[in-house]
Amino acid sequence: MPSTAPTAPPPAYTLAGEKRERLLGAARALERIEADRDYPLPAERSVVMAEQASFKAIGAEFLAHFIDFGGLQTEHAVLDIGCGGGRMAAALLYYLAEGSYVGFDVHKPSIEWCRKAIAPRHQRFDFQVFDLDNPIYNPSKHSAAEFAFPYAENSFDFAIATSLFTHMFMGEVANYLRQAFRVLRPGGALFCTAFLLTPSSVAEMLRNRGAVKFLAEHQGSLINVPERPAAAVAHFAEPLLAQATLAGFVPERHLAGLWPGSGAGVTKQDILVLRKVDRLAAGPVV
Repeated sequence: MPSTAPTAPPPAYTLAGEKRERLLGAARALERIEADRDYPLPAERSVVMAEQASFKAIGAEFLAHFIDFGGLQTEHAVLDIGCGGGRMAAALLYYLAEGSYVGFDVHKPSIEWCRKAIAPRHQRFDFQVFDLDNPIYNPSKHSAAEFAFPYAENSFDFAIATSLFTHMFMGEVANYLRQAFRVLRPGGALFCTAFLLTPSSVAEMLRNRGAVKFLAEHQGSLINVPERPAAAVAHFAEPLLAQATLAGFVPERHLAGLWPGSGAGVTKQDILVLRKVDRLAAGPVV
């Protein structure tokens, strides 16, 4: 007699259903963001990334990218590395219904504003400030290249580093990649943005008048403003991806940015999605 037990849907069908639910959740969150007249907005130039004309729009844009390209889910525990004035955190309020969020930064006024304007809206949102050297936002004797994230291993499902590596040099970036890998759970993702130098992006940069120009060398990377090296930093893609691999990540996506001036790209900076693969679940590597 044939079995009448229901059969499980094929993996591709299940994955398509999961993505559909994520995108529906994104659409609902974006509708709430658009409709909310009390969306948290900092005073102009009061915190990092506080431009009011773009604060809400960029937050909403990247929320969609986190969900679509990174696989962010409503129940995820999120770490926002270099959260600045909460541009991403404000948008995440509308999506992380069952999840949690921790953001940290070196800029104390930004964290104080986030604690006042964003944290009270969600009981599982927390903001922390650390005294690390950044020549623009927080000159200090404590180096980000030696900073250990004060979180336990396997604590987060999703980590964000937007417009962060664009103000850091490779020693600092390499450490943050190692730290992010350590605190992510197996299967977790690091969603980061950067100005990535590849043969094609460099050719486009040199060809196009509207490109962000990186022409001066500094600590193995290229910079936009020689008098202020950390103002905008472009990294060669090959060594950055090598550091990600050394940290343990598997590069999952590289979406080209608009910065070289070609007009082809998702957003201004390149997007990288790095995955902490669950190697035990995946089986041995042959």
